[in-house]
Amino acid sequence: MKFGVEEEFFLLSDGKPHEPPAGLFTDARGMPFSLSREPHQGVIEVISPILDSPQSLASHIINSREWLLKKAENLGFTVFAGGTHPTINHKHVKFRDDFQDTAFIEEYGALFKSCLTFGQHVHIGSIPRSKMPKVFNRLRPWQPFLMALAANSQHFDGEDTGIACYRQMLYSRMPRTGTPPRMNSPEHSLRINATLLEKGCIYRPTLTWHDVRHHPTHNTFESRVMDIHPRSEGAAFNALITALVGHLAITSPSKDAIEPLSYFMPDWMIEENRWRAIRYGRKAELITPHGDIAVKDILIKLCEVLPSEWHSHHPEIQQHINNEINSHTCQKEVEYV
Repeated sequence: MKFGVEEEFFLLSDGKPHEPPAGLFTDARGMPFSLSREPHQGVIEVISPILDSPQSLASHIINSREWLLKKAENLGFTVFAGGTHPTINHKHVKFRDDFQDTAFIEEYGALFKSCLTFGQHVHIGSIPRSKMPKVFNRLRPWQPFLMALAANSQHFDGEDTGIACYRQMLYSRMPRTGTPPRMNSPEHSLRINATLLEKGCIYRPTLTWHDVRHHPTHNTFESRVMDIHPRSEGAAFNALITALVGHLAITSPSKDAIEPLSYFMPDWMIEENRWRAIRYGRKAELITPHGDIAVKDILIKLCEVLPSEWHSHHPEIQQHINNEINSHTCQKEVEYV
């Protein structure tokens, strides 16, 4: 398996969004990762190279964030990481001055402008072609869990929305988002994209933003549901959990140790779980053909099978995992009492 990750950050100066300085991009040219600018003013994306292992996935997140924080501080900027900014009003954040994609602005305009959101997108690649439909269809039911795990965007425009993952509520207003269609063949998603291009529905193949998508240029399966984590070790942990879900989808038999989300689930059930994840985040109870299961219980099961060698060279990630397990165990004891 190969991996990749993209993380979106908000650059601020005196608490206000600000265009990233040219020096930031100049200094990044010698790094193993790359930077790109998003349409919104002050929003940048850190893009990993192709990564050969979960270990390198975790190391990239830790190291690239450390580099970005130091560079931004030296240039007089602060870096915000979270699914949505809790206080800055999106109406006061314009598209960057040199954003010239007029077709995008005309098509999505104010709808996308309101999507001032920040996510972590994890790519899983080098999947055997014969296994692609099965793996993709196994990944679909897992997206609500991953969404709930990373939810941290309850506050938006200075208000408490009461929605744990409000980022997804914002983004779901865009077309071609949400749960993707089941994959019937390795070319299924690419054929849909080709038809959308032919019919003039989209003008480039990346204008589909489903929760998990067959990336049209990278040939990876890209999970797009996670709010970006404020802390490096938390972000690395979330990416490793996504990698583990991908690993289980590829290697496990039809019914494996991580039931009940790892095999077929009807679309209506995935959609209900998606709403529960958006609304309640980590407090969600997900429904399955075999009964309800709490997000925290799924997380404990995954932590138990997460290979230690994936994170052993980063003690801060191990401490984060210990905190995850202990916090849920303590909560269980309180509930039982």
